[in-house]
Amino acid sequence: MKQLILLASLFIILESTQAQDSLRSMQPNVWLKKTQPSLPQKYSKEYFQEKASSLNTTAWVLLGAGAVVGGIGLSVYENSTRTSTWELLGASFGGEFLMAAGSALVVTSVPIFIRSGYYKNKAMNISATMNLEPCQSGLAMRSFPSVGLLIQF
Repeated sequence: MKQLILLASLFIILESTQAQDSLRSMQPNVWLKKTQPSLPQKYSKEYFQEKASSLNTTAWVLLGAGAVVGGIGLSVYENSTRTSTWELLGASFGGEFLMAAGSALVVTSVPIFIRSGYYKNKAMNISATMNLEPCQSGLAMRSFPSVGLLIQF
């Protein structure tokens, strides 16, 4: 019975929580209010550009770290296979573990690159949408459709 109550309360808690937004998770401190940069408006072009940039940086760090760890694992494994002593048997398994961990880091970076590209495209699509710009003609203020396209390299 205790397990059912615990499980039900866990579902209720999980139902009411929201996912963390990495760009808005900073809590403002009193002494840092003046130095803290302003956050972009949620779901704006700048928001998605910043999110794409941070994911791209994360993916490159994972790719680089995975390549280095895999290279170290390969060199440890190659070093341990040249001599066949019982002492270096553990180094052989350690090298295999490092190669597997490096490969996992490299494989993990691929979906992060894909998501970064998705957010970059989303930011580009937001900047190319149609807006209603106010235009005053005579005494009345009317809105006319206008198309804006911004291409940045």
